Amino acid sequence: MTTKMGNMGATSPRAPRKSAVSVKWARRLEVGREVLRNPLTVIGLSIIFLFLLMAIFAPLLAEPNQPDPYQSP
Repeated sequence: MTTKMGNMGATSPRAPRKSAVSVKWARRLEVGREVLRNPLTVIGLSIIFLFLLMAIFAPLLAEPNQPDPYQSP
């Protein structure tokens, strides 16, 4: 008594494959959410961002060619 097995695996349903790019972005979003859940991390990133803004806009905030008040005439 012999039976044919045929292609049993060919009829199993498969989930659609995600592209590597979408998997990468999903992972990045997940890491970003985890980082932003920690309040100390948010405070630290805010301080770094503030210093970065001060460094970028420092030439607009301070006059670079002020005379030195302690220099003799």
